[in-house]
Amino acid sequence: MSNADKPDLSLFLDILRTEGRSSKHESDIYDMLVFRYLQPDPALSATFDETYLDAQAQALGPDVAELWESIKLAACAEARREDGAATESP
Repeated sequence: MSNADKPDLSLFLDILRTEGRSSKHESDIYDMLVFRYLQPDPALSATFDETYLDAQAQALGPDVAELWESIKLAACAEARREDGAATESP
């Protein structure tokens, strides 16, 4: 699969680099990652290449790489919280 075929966030990472930090872009990336981490779509989970995105963020510079890592951590924590809430009995 070519990089152009991957349903990933590289475009948003590039937008962050070129347009600077925007809460709208950060929020969009966060929401996409939470969705991905909850894995409601096995096809998406199978094609999502986080290692590729890590490399893209690194290539775009330390500021983008740091932002990418912080968004990933927050999204992972939120997915765990949501997943735990969904499995708890009333």
